[in-house]
Amino acid sequence: MSSPCDCPRRRFVAQLATLGAGALVAACAASEGTAPAGDTNQPPPAPPPAGDPGVRVVGNTLELTLAQIPALSAPNGSYTHGASRTFVIRRSATDYRAFSNVCPHSACGVSGFDGRAMICPCHGSEFDPATGARTAGPAEVGTSLSTRPTALDSVAGIVRVQLA
Repeated sequence: MSSPCDCPRRRFVAQLATLGAGALVAACAASEGTAPAGDTNQPPPAPPPAGDPGVRVVGNTLELTLAQIPALSAPNGSYTHGASRTFVIRRSATDYRAFSNVCPHSACGVSGFDGRAMICPCHGSEFDPATGARTAGPAEVGTSLSTRPTALDSVAGIVRVQLA
């Protein structure tokens, strides 16, 4: 029985596999957001996201530009800066406090504030917003969150927190 193609079966399958692999590589490259070689119509990849707007670390000081941090726009607001493990709360129009957010119970990140206590989401330990002292939960009695000195520049609308 003769074949309509003059090429041997093995060579036909090899060529088909080569063409299929090339198409697969091109499709995968396009789905990853990178253009196949020679395609100049694709936009360049987006730059990596920047940190939180209004937040910067200058030396050992964390600077928070209040107009750019909605979480601190009203009393009982809070903000966590993960890189420095700092938890900042706003108690009133001019009273900002900052603490290490490392819970003394199991080193989870304290990140809740309900106006009366700072709360660890892992096991529910609670801490006094004025002093950082443990008030409830499984953290040992007598432990606290380390305080970090803060200063409000009301003219510039910036809270500065000493990290070290």
